Amino acid sequence: MTGRARLNFALFSLAVVGSGWLGVAVDRATGATTATGTATSSGGGTTGMLFFLFGPVIAALALHAFTRNRDGGGPRGLTPRIPHPVRWLAAAAVFYPAVTPIAVGLGVAAGQVTINAARPAGRSPAGCQCRLRS
Repeated sequence: MTGRARLNFALFSLAVVGSGWLGVAVDRATGATTATGTATSSGGGTTGMLFFLFGPVIAALALHAFTRNRDGGGPRGLTPRIPHPVRWLAAAAVFYPAVTPIAVGLGVAAGQVTINAARPAGRSPAGCQCRLRS
């Protein structure tokens, strides 16, 4: 990795960590309700969460736009280099749905997980928060 690629990696890392702290600062400045030291909102998100989620995306797009892959970093391994990728991807697609109920079942059996199918009042079946006009 070249010196320019290392600089870009450091800038991206700083942007990722900084966007999280910027989100916390925005939540504190706007007076978002906090519970156990974390910002929460009855609407499902806060403005600070928006900074936290989109900060790294914006940083990646800005670095890409300004460098246009001239930093010498090269590909980052996003292309699978396996002999038969379709077979491995199909196995992964089957493995995840098969293992998830087993893991949840073990959690229920151990008493560490509870499943509540009842809907809270005022919520639609899809889980989104809806309010009726009066």
